[in-house]
Amino acid sequence: MKISRLLMFSFFLILAASFLSGCSGGAYLASSWPGLMVDQKTGYLADNSFVYAVNLENGSLKWKFPPDKPEKGKAFFAPPVVTEDGQLIVGGYDHILYSLDSNNGTILWTFPGANDRYIASPLVTSQRIYAPNANGSLYALDLKGSLQWTFQADQPLWAQPVTDGKCQCLYVSSMDHHLYALDAETGSLTWKSPDLGAALVAAPTFGEDGVIFVGTFGNEMLALDAATGNIKWRAPTTDWVWSSAAQKGGVIFFGDLKGTLYALDTAGNERWSKKTDGTIVGTPLLTDNLVYFATENGTVYATDLDGNPAWNTPVSGKIYSPILSSGDALFVTPSEGDALLVALTTTGSLKWSFVPPK
Repeated sequence: MKISRLLMFSFFLILAASFLSGCSGGAYLASSWPGLMVDQKTGYLADNSFVYAVNLENGSLKWKFPPDKPEKGKAFFAPPVVTEDGQLIVGGYDHILYSLDSNNGTILWTFPGANDRYIASPLVTSQRIYAPNANGSLYALDLKGSLQWTFQADQPLWAQPVTDGKCQCLYVSSMDHHLYALDAETGSLTWKSPDLGAALVAAPTFGEDGVIFVGTFGNEMLALDAATGNIKWRAPTTDWVWSSAAQKGGVIFFGDLKGTLYALDTAGNERWSKKTDGTIVGTPLLTDNLVYFATENGTVYATDLDGNPAWNTPVSGKIYSPILSSGDALFVTPSEGDALLVALTTTGSLKWSFVPPK
């Protein structure tokens, strides 16, 4: 990948390039793209100096954190996560993990134990919070913010862990070229994959029949045995894979940085691929009949499950985050656009847009 393309991704790909080339250190820019989480009524949006709670009915602001002026050193980009008891867990570039009251944005507790930035969302279960950090540590906390255990990888963790509901298992992607399987209760290592040849920044996808799918910066999508970490197959792509795979009906869907959307069967055979107008970073959104995804050029696409186009809608700005849905609406978080959050109908028409107050 050329340097000019790295610059498009600012902090993220500059830092990625340093790790891929074996370099470390340097001045890293605190810039990225917005991170969004939605429930039935509220969108929680992390963007730079603030975390916003937005009414999904009309795009009005419910609250923001911090409530007043930006605070020096604070920046938020990882999508927040809501716990069962109403906490909003959000990681900061100030090395702090925050628990906010999801109703009003007040601080409930903080975890200051990391020494680097939170780039990925934490995984939240009914008992624990698993927070990956750019220092290579995975912190397991109880729901009151007390540290239970720490797992250390060799390089940064930029992806949300995933869990298998059938076992006490965590699967963790690392930029050190490995996928890790951990005991969710103790943090002990169950297995470490072979060197997969390049950095992993996408969350793995747990598929059917004990298979895990994960893309790499080595221009590949891989399938691993969930019980052992052994490689089952490798499928080439035209560029780095940042997108996680979405699975439906024995097919996985994902994009790459050249702007190709892929549909592979779970044996690694290509069903179809589609070239688009720009880089695809976000994980596709699947419904019963459609695949929704977006590109860096600001186009939101809908295709059917066979890749046939349904519609496309341009949005002001660049889109790196996944498209999310709630009710009968799609939600898009552009960077460098006219609005920070855009709500579309499932046919691509604008419902409303949210512009943060000055």
